[in-house]
Amino acid sequence: MKADQGRFLLPRWRVVANFLNQEEWPWLESGGNIWVPVIEPCLRVSTLSLKRWKMPSNHVFVLNTRWNKIDHDPENGVSGG
Repeated sequence: MKADQGRFLLPRWRVVANFLNQEEWPWLESGGNIWVPVIEPCLRVSTLSLKRWKMPSNHVFVLNTRWNKIDHDPENGVSGG
């Protein structure tokens, strides 16, 4: 993964729970971001930016702004780059 492409995409159809409250959804729809806690595979908790990106046929949620740190941490065993 290139350093400038440090993000994790979550297609809306793959999200099985409604995890946004009534204030967060409109904020994401308007282009804002929300800082959310993420539990890493090594059980450390990190805070990442959650955004909603519009795609040609639908939208996806995006975790970024620190995703590379999680992805490249050997303790997590994710992809290592």
